[in-house]
Amino acid sequence: ACAERTAQLHRRLSYAPAAVVPLHWLSLLPLAVLRSLGAILGKRPDRTLSEWGAAVTAAVRPGAVARTRRGIRQERAASWAQLAPLRVTGTELRHRLDDDVPAGTGRGDLHFFSGGGAWVVLAALVVSVIAFLSLLAWPVLGGGALAPMRATLGGLWADASYGLRPLGWDSSGPADPWSAVIALLGSLWPAAPSRTIVVLWVLALPLAALGGWFAATRFTDRALLRAVAAVAWALAPSLLDALISGRPTVVIAHLLLPWLVWTGAVAQRSWSAAGVASIVAVGVVACAPSVGPALAIVWIIGIVLTAALRRGRGIARIIWLAVPTAVVFAPLLWHRVRTGDLWSLLADPGVPLADSGGTDLGRRLALGLGFPGGDGWAALSGLPVSTWSLLLVAPLFVLALAAPVIGRTLPAVVLAIAALAGLGTALAAIGIAVASDAQQIVTLWPGAALSLYWLAVVCAAVLALDALPARPPLRTVLGTLVMVALAVSAVPALTAPLRGTAAITESTSSTLPAYVEAEGRGGLSTATFVLTPTPDGAVVTDVVWGETASLGGQSTLRSARLSADRGDELTARYAAQLIADPEGPVVGDLAAHGVAYVLLGGADVGTDAGVDAATGMSRQAETSLDQRDDLEIVGDTAKGKLWRITADVTARSADDDGAAWRVGLLQAGIVIVALLLALPTRRSLAEARRRPRIVGLRS
Repeated sequence: ACAERTAQLHRRLSYAPAAVVPLHWLSLLPLAVLRSLGAILGKRPDRTLSEWGAAVTAAVRPGAVARTRRGIRQERAASWAQLAPLRVTGTELRHRLDDDVPAGTGRGDLHFFSGGGAWVVLAALVVSVIAFLSLLAWPVLGGGALAPMRATLGGLWADASYGLRPLGWDSSGPADPWSAVIALLGSLWPAAPSRTIVVLWVLALPLAALGGWFAATRFTDRALLRAVAAVAWALAPSLLDALISGRPTVVIAHLLLPWLVWTGAVAQRSWSAAGVASIVAVGVVACAPSVGPALAIVWIIGIVLTAALRRGRGIARIIWLAVPTAVVFAPLLWHRVRTGDLWSLLADPGVPLADSGGTDLGRRLALGLGFPGGDGWAALSGLPVSTWSLLLVAPLFVLALAAPVIGRTLPAVVLAIAALAGLGTALAAIGIAVASDAQQIVTLWPGAALSLYWLAVVCAAVLALDALPARPPLRTVLGTLVMVALAVSAVPALTAPLRGTAAITESTSSTLPAYVEAEGRGGLSTATFVLTPTPDGAVVTDVVWGETASLGGQSTLRSARLSADRGDELTARYAAQLIADPEGPVVGDLAAHGVAYVLLGGADVGTDAGVDAATGMSRQAETSLDQRDDLEIVGDTAKGKLWRITADVTARSADDDGAAWRVGLLQAGIVIVALLLALPTRRSLAEARRRPRIVGLRS
């Protein structure tokens, strides 16, 4: 391709009139850029290197062009008008190539509406509205690992950019890719970004049903079995647990996983599918980095199978699946390499939330059954959790175990490996602690890994049901049994919000007082120094820049690190000085760094002894702060007692080293390339229609 394109450019320079040869020469590189974009849109990214190679070669060979032009003047030549009737037009060539494409087995319509898919999604929406009815009136969702979003689009994307972090004394570095997911989600509702989380919670069940239905189309064309997959995925224990405990990372990862299956299963066939799958993979790993190794195992298997079964055809598309994820995580990876803390790459992003489930045998049994934190039946019935769980999920797991025997062997084996990778990740996650929240050690949450495990089990069960004979109606009976059993298993979780046992609550638009929120919406130039007494008589400190500690502003650079940094030491020292010395210069030091407010939060108490210790420390801190002349009392608020620093506050200087722009352009560039690959063309759609939708069939 490079030689052919080089010959075309050489011919253009050789036959052009002398007056326009310089213009042709100057257009070589711009044309290479445009044609590279066209190659990506045309799902032929391998031609981009050929374009650039040909352009550079033609540009640096003026001598060859000159010799050719002299030879043309000395020989008799025919005009292009005389040769035009002999040339094949582009339209004729496309028709010829379309005729040469093998017909294959083809595919029919999806039958989403006539096959009952729309009814399943509608039913899931009705159940979700009933279960989360109170959420419809909440402007902001709180509780668990939830937090408000920034009030503006600029603030959302500032949290997702490289540079100074919005939490901590002077934390700086790459943002977690999770922050970009939140910025993208918040951009869907610019007037009130936090409301998108509320809408996401209400739509989670129907969106999950929709994704499960489409994932099942890769394994069966039977309407009932697609409905089974949709119901099983919408009622997955990991999703329900995340909804009632307030874990947005698991919710979003769960909603994205079936689309990764739907596109990734046929990525070797089409650049459009590979482009979409690569973008979805970025979202999944951004929400749950601990799932990355399990997905990498499946990715390697895909490369091996493509090399063995397709003789390498399409292997570049499979390799591409990991490229956007690698580029997006490269800044964070480089930062962790420099600090020698590679394990922290697995840390769950977002607000740190401790896991109180333990690591005993009962917990591991619950994980094996797909429940990240128990099935909830113990609170309703008092019976052992394992008894009910085993009975309710047994039909699904029995079918999944039978899939390699009675179903299509190759997809069943791949699904079995994916299930083992997901379960192994979940079992290992509960024993790995790479993050902390004040005095609490935070282990990895197994929910996202269990979603991968559950998805593989559901798809394997669909394979087994698809292989059963139509008569007697065993397939219908077993499919209905699976749906009914899973519906019963979901009762405790779906009724938790109505019973008032869910962790999610109505929240406010800021974690700081309204006075600070109003003053801090202009940006991240000033901060609030937050003091929170603890039950053991200590004080937890934090520095919050802007109007709130936002959901996208969280950073694993702070929550997952090996030891305290200089900023931690300074905040601890300043907190001690504020409480113990009412006349020291500490307030001036805070103002010089950009701190404009001091907030004494509500005491974090547990036992009666904790109440006494926390209350005593709170009173001591309040007395000391009230005595300072350089602090002005704003008053008691719902978030605690607030003081304003009266000294001149030095605004926080922006990080202008250019790293943010370089990193952002690199990451945005690779995502744009993936989006261009994802856009379908007429030819790609025609080729897709000639191939079976179901994977593992012999055509």
